[in-house]
Amino acid sequence: MTLSPSSLRMLFALTLITLSTSGCFLFDPPEVSDNDLDQGTSPELDQGSMPMVDQSKESDAGEDLGEDTIDAGADLEPELDQSQDQNPAIEDMDMSPSPPQGWHSPRHGHRLELTPKQDLTLPNEAMIALVKLRNERIDFDLLAEEGADIVFFSDDGTRLSHEIEHFSKAPNVADIWVGYPASSGATRAPIWMYYDTPSPEDAQDPDALWRDHLTVHHFTKFDATTQLPEDASRNGAHPSEQSMGLAFTENAIAGLAPRFRADVVDFIGFDKELGLGAEPGSQRVYELWFKIPTAALVDAQQMSILADDAACRGFSVFYGDGGGQATTVLGRLVFANDDSGCGMTTPESSFVSHRDTTAETWHHLALVLDRPNNTFEVWIDGTRDLPESIETNIPTSAFTRGGDLMLGDSTIPSARSFIGTIDEFRVWDGAHTDAWFAVQDEIGRDLFFTYGQPEGWR
Repeated sequence: MTLSPSSLRMLFALTLITLSTSGCFLFDPPEVSDNDLDQGTSPELDQGSMPMVDQSKESDAGEDLGEDTIDAGADLEPELDQSQDQNPAIEDMDMSPSPPQGWHSPRHGHRLELTPKQDLTLPNEAMIALVKLRNERIDFDLLAEEGADIVFFSDDGTRLSHEIEHFSKAPNVADIWVGYPASSGATRAPIWMYYDTPSPEDAQDPDALWRDHLTVHHFTKFDATTQLPEDASRNGAHPSEQSMGLAFTENAIAGLAPRFRADVVDFIGFDKELGLGAEPGSQRVYELWFKIPTAALVDAQQMSILADDAACRGFSVFYGDGGGQATTVLGRLVFANDDSGCGMTTPESSFVSHRDTTAETWHHLALVLDRPNNTFEVWIDGTRDLPESIETNIPTSAFTRGGDLMLGDSTIPSARSFIGTIDEFRVWDGAHTDAWFAVQDEIGRDLFFTYGQPEGWR
């Protein structure tokens, strides 16, 4: 079959289009003159059938179709190369930088290094440390409301439990309790506080943080119905009552603290059903911080620890002359009886320790009751007040049942109730080393951590 010249020209044009869509030619296309193309006989060459043609190369009405077709084919190859270069991995390289190596929470833009001070003797035991944020340590404008963006990590990347006791942006103050892991103590490793994220989520976990405690009272959060302070531990050992008009002050170790007045008998009471007395066979620790005004030191500046052995069973901590007449009582810190009642009977007492202390400053007190051995020891301001645990005439029925635990009040007829401020009252079971007790004093005085310079990566 013989093709006419017009058909040959049409076949040649179609061949060029087919080859151009593959981005290459098998041979160099011949030069085609304008007179050789018949536009009216080429209905197949609809512009819509060529999606890869660069629209900027479209021919005008007077231009030759053959030239348009060849130009389109020639421009197609770079278009394909550009499409192949659009790789998501390459595009990501042009985005914002990634956090540096060792940044444990990439969604947070800033972090603060917290390192135990070099002069501290750290125990190889877990501790709960206090982080006090102030303007000179952090930019509060980068923190979310209520500190909801704050999280803590150990130096090896382990997430740490924490509780925000107090947070305020007016003024810029935050008091936060955080776990310091035992594994970090041996190397004095820092921990890291991460903050500044566009999607803050409250990560507090007080139940895990205080899991070894029977009760923890910051005196900062209150029950909406009873208006009594709330226990921060998971045990819910809330007070059962407190004196009318008891005031809470911001002058505290952290957050708020109750201030016991001189002109009334102020107290906070815990029901005996909470079981805060020491069970047989257990070692129990009662600790708190206290501060007294100068006016409360009537005759002397000695603090005495009193062990009762009569109808009233328990310990009292008070100021006095060490000779039997108490002037100010640091509450019936631990009070329990054998259900016989105290009445007005003056208990037989033995003073086991008395020590000079200073007014208008905070002191840390821990009473360690060793129930199996019928002994106890006293820690004041990070040092053992007694050379060693001493045996006392604590009756076997004491601290197991009976009366309530009281803070701030005393049933000793010759003594006044406590005058001053008490904070961070805790009760827990277990044993710790001397170094652990000693460092508690540094923690409460904000002398445990060195605060680094805030770091950011965004």
